Amino acid sequence: MIRPLIASDLEHVKEIDRAAFSPDEQYDDGIYCHMLRSGLSLVAYDNERIVGYAFVQKNPHTHIRSFAIHPVYQRRGYGRSLLRAVIDNADREVDLLVVEGNEPAIRLYKSCGFENAEICPLVPPRRRMVLKLRADDEAEIKRCSIWTDARLSCAMLGGAGAPALLVHGLYGTATEWRSTADWLCESHETFALDQRGNGKSEKGLSDLSRDAQVKDVIATIEALDRGPVLLAGQSMGGITAFLVAARRPDLVDRLIVIEATSHNHGGDEPWLSHWPLPFQDLDAARAFFESQRVNADVWIDVLEKCGDG
Repeated sequence: MIRPLIASDLEHVKEIDRAAFSPDEQYDDGIYCHMLRSGLSLVAYDNERIVGYAFVQKNPHTHIRSFAIHPVYQRRGYGRSLLRAVIDNADREVDLLVVEGNEPAIRLYKSCGFENAEICPLVPPRRRMVLKLRADDEAEIKRCSIWTDARLSCAMLGGAGAPALLVHGLYGTATEWRSTADWLCESHETFALDQRGNGKSEKGLSDLSRDAQVKDVIATIEALDRGPVLLAGQSMGGITAFLVAARRPDLVDRLIVIEATSHNHGGDEPWLSHWPLPFQDLDAARAFFESQRVNADVWIDVLEKCGDG
């Protein structure tokens, strides 16, 4: 049987990792907490015993960050059932990394429709495998332009009812919210903003300050002219949402903040300053982001090719 991961499962997940992986491949406690917070991770169980898990992230598409079945319970169909459950909850694409040479796992993934994408230069080498569920529907998304001191692009994701505006996080895009919009559109007319310097909004701007971002969101709500909105922000976008609600409470009917806090923890500048820019190619970018224990695909999706990398 398959069900969502809950807090009481984490000790069992750690036990599976200890049995299935070498010590240097096991996660620290922070990663296990993130596994729980993602809200997408699943476990397989037999007679109330947790026998396997899938650590799943979705931003913008589905990424299986870690997947394991306890060695005692392998080859009993739990892996295939767990994979099918992940696939059934995905929308466009599912991808994962598997240690090169792990032929039983590679055969399992191929039997579920995954195809080889590339070999990632990690230690040990890992093979990226991808299952495409349907074509990218970016071209189908309607957009409108908002003008401040920059040209902003706002995705019109559909729906009817009270207005909702979604604001992505650092280096994100409006299209990250498509799976959220699938259900939010049932009750709200849903919009998602490409913040300045991201997605289809204007790039190369000198002013990327927090104040400019707040003014952009305020201008977008006013330009949409739908009245007060349900304002949702993730990470950096969540901080912006806090400030918009504080500055212009008349424009915000409800506030949803995801992976953000009103406390100042120093920001991401120290991490960003250590990026080895420009990346030589996508393989180099993937290797770097995987070494940082973040979802590489999320970051690679927003990179743009330039003259020197």
